[in-house]
Amino acid sequence: MGIDFFLVGGPKSGTTSIHQYFMHHPEVFVPQCKEPNFYASDLPNIRGRISNHSDYKRLFDHKQKSKFIMGECSPTYLMSDAAHAEIYNDHPEAKIIAILRNPVDLFFSEHSQLLFSMYEDITDPLKAWKTQGKREHISEKQFFYKELKLLDYKKTCSHYHNVKKYLELFGEEKVLILLFDDIKSHDKFLKKICEFLKIEYLTNIPFESINKRKTHNNNFLIRLLIHPRNKFLSKLHSWARTLIATSNIQLIRQLDTIARYLISKLSKEEKIKISSNSWFKVYDDLKDEIESVENLLGRKLPNWHLPPCQRNNHTS
Repeated sequence: MGIDFFLVGGPKSGTTSIHQYFMHHPEVFVPQCKEPNFYASDLPNIRGRISNHSDYKRLFDHKQKSKFIMGECSPTYLMSDAAHAEIYNDHPEAKIIAILRNPVDLFFSEHSQLLFSMYEDITDPLKAWKTQGKREHISEKQFFYKELKLLDYKKTCSHYHNVKKYLELFGEEKVLILLFDDIKSHDKFLKKICEFLKIEYLTNIPFESINKRKTHNNNFLIRLLIHPRNKFLSKLHSWARTLIATSNIQLIRQLDTIARYLISKLSKEEKIKISSNSWFKVYDDLKDEIESVENLLGRKLPNWHLPPCQRNNHTS
């Protein structure tokens, strides 16, 4: 089984929207299961991860003959220290697409997402930032089936080193690096991706913002749908996610649709409010990462050095 491309991330960088675009593109096959995370073996406790090779292969069993290329989208592959080598070992000819986001903005967005997904329980982002590396003592009962490595925010929001590894392994001609800043001009953004994959850029496929910041009231039903705390229910939940990901039975697919609908109804969109003071406290710890990305790209990114409220007169 040869996979032609991997959208390796990063997280909270438009990968869900791009996955949906691929889902509707007549030349591209991607599994309905976004984020199988199969090659992130160093992050074994990420919920929904496909860890069995036969299950992973089944994701691609339904590829239609009319599809020109096939790929998958797992944002964890950019934060994983194992994924680049594991992907290269199995698919050395694959193309890699990486979307880089301002790491400070990424932290605040990722912290919010982890709260929603119940990987995180510290609601104050600065407090969560300061507790990095200090949560190893958390009991398995309190954080059952959770991936503590995701709470090492400086590591998970710093992608320079892993992007460099993809470039070294696959070569510059097979790695496309994009900036999340440019996704607003989605015509140019998608055209670059399509040209890189040698497929037609189709303007009639909708490209919408998905996975906006959401909150919920953490009641029993939402916990059951997103992250059950009971050991038996958690294993059942994990089994069900794998079944949904690898099945082509319409009834099972409908159950997934119903679950997503219920989650959306039990949630509400909410903008992240970040003060300049909070932003700069995180920026001070990530400034070196930003400068490393600038050196890698050979260009300055002035917006990455400013909080959102001060970016009006600057462009990246």
